[in-house]
Amino acid sequence: MTRRRALLLALAALPPTAGRAAQESKPPAGDATAARTILARVNAHRRQAGLAEVTLDARLSAAAQGHSEWMAREKRLDHRGRGGSDPGQRIEQAGYRWRAYAENIARGQRTADEVMAGWMSSAGHRRNILNRDVTQIGVGVAGRYWTLVLAAPRNW
Repeated sequence: MTRRRALLLALAALPPTAGRAAQESKPPAGDATAARTILARVNAHRRQAGLAEVTLDARLSAAAQGHSEWMAREKRLDHRGRGGSDPGQRIEQAGYRWRAYAENIARGQRTADEVMAGWMSSAGHRRNILNRDVTQIGVGVAGRYWTLVLAAPRNW
């Protein structure tokens, strides 16, 4: 089975999200299973902390996926990306107008559970995941390079 066909099958297995904008119901371009797992784990931690759940946004996932692919190509872990871009610039380039954002990156973990365990054991990464200002996330995975973009849209 080709990678493209496997990805299409994984995407087709995702249930549509009623009442959400189209961009929120689309899975990311990367590993759809990992994205669903990370979304579930992020929301479990947020519920445990008394915070509102977040939703998956395709634009944020596109920004996260692009950054994971860039890190994998360059073999480097860095919040600065192609052309010196920062997370806010990458999010805007994906068409998302943000009022708040954060980014978690990781390298080396094999599974979504491993990367979430690492992020939750780091004070700064945990703070991003439990940031009450964020309402949406995007997930990117390329090999063993992971990006989690957390953001809130600008409402003005």
